[in-house]
Amino acid sequence: MCTVRWTGLLLASLLCVGLAVASWSCDSGPDESKDVSTRADEELSEPCTPNCWGKVCGDDGCGGTCGHCYTTEGALDDGLCQDGKCGCSPSCAGKQCGPDGCGGTCGVCSGGKICTNGVCQGGCQPNCAGLECGGDGCGGQCGTCAGTDSCQNGKCVAPDPGDCGVCAAGLSCGADEANPSWCSGSGCASGLDMEGKCTGEKSNTVLWCQDGVSYSIDCDHFSTDKKCGWSEEAGFYDCIPICTADCSGKECGDDGCGGSCGTCSGGDKCVNGKCSCAPKSCAGSCDQPKICGFMADGCGQMVFGKVGDDGCGGDCCDCKCPDCSPNCDGKECGDDGCGGSCGSCTAPETCNDDGWCSCSPACGGFLGGPCKPPKICPAQSAGCAQTVWKKTGAKDGCGNECCACQCP
Repeated sequence: MCTVRWTGLLLASLLCVGLAVASWSCDSGPDESKDVSTRADEELSEPCTPNCWGKVCGDDGCGGTCGHCYTTEGALDDGLCQDGKCGCSPSCAGKQCGPDGCGGTCGVCSGGKICTNGVCQGGCQPNCAGLECGGDGCGGQCGTCAGTDSCQNGKCVAPDPGDCGVCAAGLSCGADEANPSWCSGSGCASGLDMEGKCTGEKSNTVLWCQDGVSYSIDCDHFSTDKKCGWSEEAGFYDCIPICTADCSGKECGDDGCGGSCGTCSGGDKCVNGKCSCAPKSCAGSCDQPKICGFMADGCGQMVFGKVGDDGCGGDCCDCKCPDCSPNCDGKECGDDGCGGSCGSCTAPETCNDDGWCSCSPACGGFLGGPCKPPKICPAQSAGCAQTVWKKTGAKDGCGNECCACQCP
């Protein structure tokens, strides 16, 4: 049995002659090894129809593609395709701070520096060279001294032996040879333990009990920059550095002592002590254009343009269908071609198909119509020898009077 298959090739065989647009092949008939349903499915199968509706990238359902995605630098990257849409590719190349182009950040500046074009610049530079303690010149600390040591010219200095300052009641200075700068005495008051407490006239003396002996340290005596307080690091009361809150040049954020220099309102966020607008998530930055794909069965070739704002005075951009340009040339009413209006008419006028306001007179009656322009009436009509064009007393719906051929 011979069957024809359109191939566009010129083939020939001993039994079949090939044509320019078709080739003939012969076989012994249907493949009996296949059942009837299999052969029927093969004969009735239809070609695959690509479907890219609402898609700008990804598979078209037939092994083809609906388009490609590109990074913000313009490099091909189909991995950005998600559910038929090109996602955003963060870009932080050469940047220390600022937006990444996808609603995130490339980092924040510290030490009072300001982010300028993706680079942290200016601000205070802390200096702790050769210092063990004291200020770093920018409101921070280069370190603190332990125990009763005091900070003098950036160095931690131990107190003189036997110099204890003011002792807690009942305790004496130098009684403990291992710690001659501590006040001590045998026995402990009820409730006094290793954690200790703050006592004294200014509540600036540390008092605690250890191995049945009471001890005290006068924080005022050893350093003007320490006070009695709870040490989170040690887990007991001790002479701890006095923290000086510093909010100079800051309107928000930490004051350096666990307090606050203020909070930002209206959704703004605190960056380096300043309240700044926190942009909402954007589809992409308008400063980093990308190549857009083709929307099949849609608007066709998409363009990169504004799709909204970031809430901080900036624009959000992404691939979109081209903007519609309204057109009202030669029109005073009707559709502008983009869903808007070129104007409206005042009754009784209505907008005609040409975009102009007009009124359609309606007088009706035999040979009736608007009085202007006058018409020539026929003779021997309406029961008289000669009719004349005169008013009927009606209106034509457009503000004019109606006339008709009538007997004089």
